[in-house]
Amino acid sequence: MPGGHLEFGESFAECAAREAREETGLEVGDIKFLVATNDVMQSEGKHYVTIFVTCVIVGEDQEPKVRMPQLEPDRFADITVATRTTQMRALGLDSLGPDVGLGKGAGRS
Repeated sequence: MPGGHLEFGESFAECAAREAREETGLEVGDIKFLVATNDVMQSEGKHYVTIFVTCVIVGEDQEPKVRMPQLEPDRFADITVATRTTQMRALGLDSLGPDVGLGKGAGRS
């Protein structure tokens, strides 16, 4: 699941599209807000509001090309590409149904 920080003045959708492109090479669209989490990390002295979105692949290339390992090989040694179903389950959102936020191509994993 690609992710990162917002650039100054960037929308959630713009950030999601940029991060997906940078980290997987995929062009995505139909980006929709899903949920936000309030993540306080006391031991690290950090506090994040994490925004989750859904999207669909809109570009010709349908297979992700993991790009981050070249930048930080130690951090991404065990990286795997998760399906949307796996991601929703990990977020505890699988009860929302298979078509939530998918737009065109609904029901794909």
